[in-house]
Amino acid sequence: MKLPRPGGVVFDLDGTLLDTEPLYVRSVEKILSPLGLRYEDDVRQRCMGLPSHRSAEIIVDAYCLLSSIEDFMAERENHLRGLLKHMVEIRGAGQFVTTIAGNIPLALATSTYADLAIEKLKATHWGHFIESRTYGDDPEIAQSKPSPDIFMLAAARIDQAPETCIAFEDSPNGIRAAKSAGMTVIGIASAPAASRSVEPDFWIEDYGDLTDLLNDWLGAEKQESSTI
Repeated sequence: MKLPRPGGVVFDLDGTLLDTEPLYVRSVEKILSPLGLRYEDDVRQRCMGLPSHRSAEIIVDAYCLLSSIEDFMAERENHLRGLLKHMVEIRGAGQFVTTIAGNIPLALATSTYADLAIEKLKATHWGHFIESRTYGDDPEIAQSKPSPDIFMLAAARIDQAPETCIAFEDSPNGIRAAKSAGMTVIGIASAPAASRSVEPDFWIEDYGDLTDLLNDWLGAEKQESSTI
């Protein structure tokens, strides 16, 4: 993979930096299983990359649940918080973030609401390196993914044009959003192949695939520094 050094790097969170999708699945199953229901793959895929409220609407509607959207969200989040101790990063994510921090502006563009996203990032040793964060409940976002709003806002907050940024995403909704914003998109292949209905510019299995790219970017930085 050959890419010029970007003006900024914008990350999704769940499924992109942190392998939390299995935890979300388990939290929903804890609600559906006692009712004799199964969390179907097609419903799960429709929810990927969406804000909490929208994904809750989809699930409540799909299974004709009697609980309100707000009650479902609260119960799911309660289960999820209990599972966060099992959370792991996508392989190489932390090293990638810490290596480019201070060299290339970093931003977060996640559909996860602020309080839960902050809790997840605090559990890592590298989350603090991503200082510019745009969450799913940000009042400046007019429309959620797959609309490009969150990525355009994230780019603006690091003073970069979206076209100069590289976005890392895993979900179809997120990939659509980043591409619509004009960013080059690297897809993290953490999602099942069946859910890859949208093609990013590149696919990687994890951040270990980017060693040569990092060397290109940081080598360019060293060369620029040596000429000053």
